[in-house]
Amino acid sequence: MILGSKPPARRAAPTTHPTLAAASAAEKANSGSRERADRGPRGRGRSRDRSESEDRSEREPRSSRKPELVEVTSPKLYVGNLSFDATESDLSELFNGTGSVQSAEVVSHRDTQRSKGFAFVTMGSTDEAQRA
Repeated sequence: MILGSKPPARRAAPTTHPTLAAASAAEKANSGSRERADRGPRGRGRSRDRSESEDRSEREPRSSRKPELVEVTSPKLYVGNLSFDATESDLSELFNGTGSVQSAEVVSHRDTQRSKGFAFVTMGSTDEAQRA
């Protein structure tokens, strides 16, 4: 570059008619969707047959899981998967059938005061907690 000379001017991108630009954009969008259709949903490189999805619907339903056995070493119990409408009095009534309930605390969100879906129940003794 020579001192004192101006750099070459940049050329503006050629403009096209709005209708032609929209048609060109539509063509590009359609060609991309064809490629995605060949690769399957979300481009994972595999497409499914109808027979494969039919096989899945004919399977046996899953068997229900058995509760996990846990050694109880404290009178305080964790109670999970509660309805958001469950109250402390509901838990007390439920657990009174297995022993004396010292306290029942439903954990709630500090701002909204809505139940988080779990609680803690403190029983009278470890033996009562184990029975519960």
